[in-house]
Amino acid sequence: LTSLAWARDSVSNTWRTLAAFLDGNSAEVLWRQACVAYSPDSLVCTTSTQVDSFVAQAQALKAQARLSKASAAAQSLRQVFPPISAGDPHRTLKMMHLDLTPGGDKSYVRHFNGELRPLTAQGVSNAEPQAANHLIHKLLVQCPVLKVDRFHKGGSFGRRTLVRGAFDVDLSVFVIKFQERALKVADWSGEAGERLQREMQRVVAAYLRGQGLHDVVEVEHGTHYKHCVN
Repeated sequence: LTSLAWARDSVSNTWRTLAAFLDGNSAEVLWRQACVAYSPDSLVCTTSTQVDSFVAQAQALKAQARLSKASAAAQSLRQVFPPISAGDPHRTLKMMHLDLTPGGDKSYVRHFNGELRPLTAQGVSNAEPQAANHLIHKLLVQCPVLKVDRFHKGGSFGRRTLVRGAFDVDLSVFVIKFQERALKVADWSGEAGERLQREMQRVVAAYLRGQGLHDVVEVEHGTHYKHCVN
């Protein structure tokens, strides 16, 4: 997702939400149906000209407020984003044209992936995330009801696409035995697999709490993962 815009439909006099994506597609967000409509028919009443006009008006109304806050924000930004050295390969950033038309120029995608995204991981200390990984690894290897085959660091931290100051550590644990029961692929599926995962979640969470991690919580149905332990 690259941008969201809200515009008032002149026919129905309702607010509509438009979204633009990195692949060049645009769509309308249908909140009541909890879905995204890619069909051009959904955008009949809200043309790109109307959206541009609405966005321009909103920007003009907020410009003064942004300017008044800019001075105070600058100092905070300097603390969060330290100055980039002259030898840094990412120091020269250029303005890119955002072309969302099908078949249009997508050089901004290459620029984002090659120039901007690596900046997010600069200045991030690995000490605390690695300490968390090491602690969980040690505890689970010692857990009397589990036999673990391997661990995998995933998520934004594992892929190095994290945002400084706003990331967590996603650790996948490959379990091959639970409560003296050797597990096969089939054991993880179906209703029996659901019960197995839920029971494993409860037992492991209770074990971690018993090891002093009092903030451990179980997430049965999360936004990204199912049957996970936070």
